[in-house]
Amino acid sequence: MIDVDISEVVKVIGYNVTNNKKPFYLTKEVFVTIETADDTIGLTIPKGYTWDGATIKSKLAQLIIGCPHEPEFVVPSLIHDYLLGNKAIIQYNRKLSSDILEASLEDFGVAKLKIKAMVSLVDIYQKYWRKNKWKV
Repeated sequence: MIDVDISEVVKVIGYNVTNNKKPFYLTKEVFVTIETADDTIGLTIPKGYTWDGATIKSKLAQLIIGCPHEPEFVVPSLIHDYLLGNKAIIQYNRKLSSDILEASLEDFGVAKLKIKAMVSLVDIYQKYWRKNKWKV
């Protein structure tokens, strides 16, 4: 079981309407604690960090999962995108990255079917198209 604790993150998210690629940004740094069965991972996501929300490029996937900018996706996508850009934090473990995404989505009230679809699609993409630098 994985537990993700995020410090007041919802209050420090900005949205830049002129940035189509990565419209979300942090107005203050964010502290995240991730507890796994084996370890506790602490990380600080810096002020000014930008991300695109949930990266759901396929129109078919958007029909199933929803809009990439839905509020319940914003914080989990922040954590996931930051981990993808800083793989050493989780020791290049793709499965752990997906487990953290799943736990974060659950914490933000995403429906279980949407979570399974989203995590499966992310796993497929990471495993087959972005396999570089992953150990698992």
